[in-house]
Amino acid sequence: MDNPRSQKEFYRMFYDFSISICLRYANNREDAISILNEGFYKIFKQIGNFDIDKPIVPWIRKILINTSIDFYRSNLRFEQNVEIEAYENHVKAEEQIFTKLNYDDLIWMIHQLS
Repeated sequence: MDNPRSQKEFYRMFYDFSISICLRYANNREDAISILNEGFYKIFKQIGNFDIDKPIVPWIRKILINTSIDFYRSNLRFEQNVEIEAYENHVKAEEQIFTKLNYDDLIWMIHQLS
């Protein structure tokens, strides 16, 4: 399906169905649209491998679900990195606080413990 007009019509025909799948797997609409676009790219790339004797809707669904899972996994790695960086920043901030305490402050804090 190299014809842009045919691709556009195909996209329009299956848009509502496809976006509903992507929205189930995405955290927000922007992510869903990214998944949708990536999924349609894969669909158009693989359309020559589609068996015309089978229904197309389950094939589209499978591609979109797999694309959603791939998107989730790639973003999960990114989110974990952000959490680690936030933790490291928090630890550095705490270290700075403790390095500024003097002996008298530490003794006073110890006496405040039960």
